[in-house]
Amino acid sequence: YFRIQHFKIIYVGKCYFVLQYFHWVGGYKYITVAVFIVVSILQGVRLFLGYLGNLAQKIPELTSFWLISVFIIFPLEVYILVNSITAVRFSETIINSIMLLTVTVEIVTGALTLNRFANHYTKRFYV
Repeated sequence: YFRIQHFKIIYVGKCYFVLQYFHWVGGYKYITVAVFIVVSILQGVRLFLGYLGNLAQKIPELTSFWLISVFIIFPLEVYILVNSITAVRFSETIINSIMLLTVTVEIVTGALTLNRFANHYTKRFYV
């Protein structure tokens, strides 16, 4: 629940940073804007799947949340953080670092939760 509220604040901050589009140079403009759009769209889907999978204890939804986090969101967030053209201001670096930290925590806790759910359902199935 906290992450959903946190996402709204981060989203507004990232939209503000995309407004600096005209100050970026070369092909990085298009790549970075595409990354921001993909991250923005997938964050909503990812958080919905995580919320639904965690509350309803549904393994497929929680697994989808975890896979999107690991293979799509995490690399794109690392790109946004280490790209020197987009991280011009200190506030941008802080917001992107917080976002990367929360995604990392979600990946670790998601893996632990998936393991617990799988063990629980395995025991319930065989008993």
